[in-house]
Amino acid sequence: MEKLPVFQTVKVAYQSLLENSSTAVKLCWSWFIVYYSFSAAVGYYALVEQQPLYAQTSSIAKVLVTAAIAVAWHRFIILKEQPRGLGAPLNRPVIAYLSIMIFATFIIMGPAIAANYFLSTSNRFVRFVGNPIIIMGFLAIVSIITAVALYRFTLILPAIAIDSKKFKAKESWRLTQKNTGRLLAGGLLSFIPISVIIYALGMIPYLLTGIENPTLLAVFWNLLSVIKVILEFSQIILIAAFLSFSYLFFCPEKKKNKISQTQ
Repeated sequence: MEKLPVFQTVKVAYQSLLENSSTAVKLCWSWFIVYYSFSAAVGYYALVEQQPLYAQTSSIAKVLVTAAIAVAWHRFIILKEQPRGLGAPLNRPVIAYLSIMIFATFIIMGPAIAANYFLSTSNRFVRFVGNPIIIMGFLAIVSIITAVALYRFTLILPAIAIDSKKFKAKESWRLTQKNTGRLLAGGLLSFIPISVIIYALGMIPYLLTGIENPTLLAVFWNLLSVIKVILEFSQIILIAAFLSFSYLFFCPEKKKNKISQTQ
């Protein structure tokens, strides 16, 4: 089985975003308005009602946004499909893509979430498992192993995005044989750099404590929020691009589009 050229694939993924930034804007602008407005409204309501959990509902909206943008970028990379209308559409491939994301999350996180619930609500369960730290640590390891195993199925995501009927999950498993580490490395290289920037931006508010002008402080807060959402959308595109180019490298019917020929 051929080995995925990790750094080259990550490189063209970043290039796809930088060289097609106008296309990214066309795909994302409507979702940006919806997601940012929803997050701001929910955050304000959570603050007024003093219910922090309400603010977490924006994470649900982000999952939908992620699926819509990722599908559109997959189609742009693989099928050369240009955005139309209001940008990334909400269609059948997006719903299928979203279903796979939710299913994978449930498989990975489900046992840990269930254990945490029972540990916090059932004394009988606590007595049964003994030390909660041990059981949660064990479940964390299981979740990591499951996530790594499921990552070999990630080529099914671009296939779903382009509405491929022939490409099945078993094909992803077979084609990525001996490439799990390379896929993981590429995914992390597409994810971590922007995550570090977002984390650094999150530290900036602590430096603004000396600003006493509420209007100026609000401007800074909103500016940081906008930049953060833009970076999060860029992160979605980068990961989708990496998976798209990986799909083009591995998929037998796409051999003419190998990464080595994209330079």
